[in-house]
Amino acid sequence: MQGKPWPEVSVSLTAQEGNAALSLGLNLKTGVLNYGAQYTVLGTGGNGGVAFQVQAGIPLLSPVQDAGVALQEKALAQARLALESARRAAELDLRAKYQALLQAQAQVEVAAKALAGAENSLAVAQKRLEAGTGTVLEVMQAEVGLLQARRTLEGAKAALLQAYYALWDAMGQDLVGGER
Repeated sequence: MQGKPWPEVSVSLTAQEGNAALSLGLNLKTGVLNYGAQYTVLGTGGNGGVAFQVQAGIPLLSPVQDAGVALQEKALAQARLALESARRAAELDLRAKYQALLQAQAQVEVAAKALAGAENSLAVAQKRLEAGTGTVLEVMQAEVGLLQARRTLEGAKAALLQAYYALWDAMGQDLVGGER
């Protein structure tokens, strides 16, 4: 009966034979089984007497504790699920950052090749100008292309460093030499 209150019910049974009596009771709300024994020694003349009585209670079940254990088990299961979810999220984050690093490396390689191409274009434009088949405008455009290629390469290198440090940080590595 999880989540539902237990009824306030007690059941008792008493048996008596002569001077002896036995009692047995169960409280369903608390889950305690009570039992007892009584022996009465009669005095002389029936005027007085002495009675010996022993009682004990044994907890058999505890609905409140059972509900508490069930709640704790549910909380534990939720914590395990949250831990697994966090582990998977961290793993996906690491994979994504590693892929970003690989992509940044590829961009640096592409930008380096583009820079080599821009340097070659400038050299061709300068030789054409010297040979009289090219113009100063072509040389200037090749110089602008070279500057843009250098800028692109520097941006790609910066992106590579950012990706590298993001991956390093995601792996829990210290970036500045101190303790975490």
